[in-house]
Amino acid sequence: MSINEMSPQTGRTLREDGTSANLADAAVPASIKGCGTLAATTTPAPLTTTLVCSLVQLQNDPANTTNVLYGGSVGQTMVLPPGQVSTLIPIANAALIYVKMASLTGNVNWFAL
Repeated sequence: MSINEMSPQTGRTLREDGTSANLADAAVPASIKGCGTLAATTTPAPLTTTLVCSLVQLQNDPANTTNVLYGGSVGQTMVLPPGQVSTLIPIANAALIYVKMASLTGNVNWFAL
């Protein structure tokens, strides 16, 4: 049995062992904890003030003309080109993510779950 098979009784996806998996419930956290836009410069800054969460996603605003760099307080080595969205970042506090622009200034859009 493959993971793509559906149970005829419940309509849920079946696991390898034949039990059903409610993948929608597992994949979506209960609620959005916060969202916003940070006016970023070339100086690293925390994404927000303390915000307890499970996941964060960033977007380099499509109107920006330079890359966003993100990471922790010590280094921002991950790169987002203009208009691109990060993968979901598992983190307990959105304030632990630091962002900066590679040059100039720009906006970083984000939400936390």
